[in-house]
Amino acid sequence: LKLKVLKLHSDIVIILVIDDLVAKISLKAGKRVEFNTVYHRCETVYADAFCLREVLGNLLDNAIKYSRAEVKIDIICESERGVCKIKVCDNGLGISLKDQSRIFNRFERSAAAVRSSKGGAAGFGLGLNYVQQVMLAHEGRVEVESEEGRFSEFTLYFPARS
Repeated sequence: LKLKVLKLHSDIVIILVIDDLVAKISLKAGKRVEFNTVYHRCETVYADAFCLREVLGNLLDNAIKYSRAEVKIDIICESERGVCKIKVCDNGLGISLKDQSRIFNRFERSAAAVRSSKGGAAGFGLGLNYVQQVMLAHEGRVEVESEEGRFSEFTLYFPARS
């Protein structure tokens, strides 16, 4: 599956998108979620607004889904060397090194799905593949760093507007 993003890119004010997502997710989370947002020289992202919202929503939903009773999520936006980086870091169940190499494949789910707080998180294993496809369509990338039982950090790299 290769995603084709329409050429609807524009400068998106990232704080507005993130604040709106945080407010909506906080209302529907079903558990206590603490958000911490940091903006460091990254006010806008050149992206498709719909896709940006979907990608961030997916990462935030996963952070809550694959977590314990109390969730802490840091969202860090920073710009360096012509790239806007958006990091979503959580204190969740983490992803094993073995699973990290596969989680962006279609229909893949990490072992954390089995260990989630509800005895198995719902989903088809398409969300992170979608995230990766959107980032590729934006000529960017997504990376993961995680330690099983401690945290997961997903970083989205959006190239500067050309």
